[in-house]
Amino acid sequence: MIGFIAEKGKAGRKDIDKAIDYYNKGIAAGDPDAMMRLATLYSAGTEVEPDINKAEALAQKAVALNYAPAMNFLGQLYLNGKNGKQIKNAAHLLLGMIKIIEVFIKKTICKGVCRIKLLTYLS
Repeated sequence: MIGFIAEKGKAGRKDIDKAIDYYNKGIAAGDPDAMMRLATLYSAGTEVEPDINKAEALAQKAVALNYAPAMNFLGQLYLNGKNGKQIKNAAHLLLGMIKIIEVFIKKTICKGVCRIKLLTYLS
């Protein structure tokens, strides 16, 4: 992903503004990985102004696309406290979904159709 390359400076110097621009293009195209990269930047607040609400909103978009890392991110965010407030029911729900996905993947031979089977299973 080009945004990641710009964010980490893999092709020269780091360029966070360019990375954010690429992530936003990915988000517009429905890429859950781009959503999570930008959510992580907002959550960490080291390269950009921290904004936990933007991080949460981006992660929720990725969860809506059945993106397991986003479920984990939100579960951890809620369990550890969003703005200092734990949301335990949502955290346990999301972390439980991760366990379901892990079990499903372990029991399914994934040869190009795993994502389709997973989406069908979660529907």
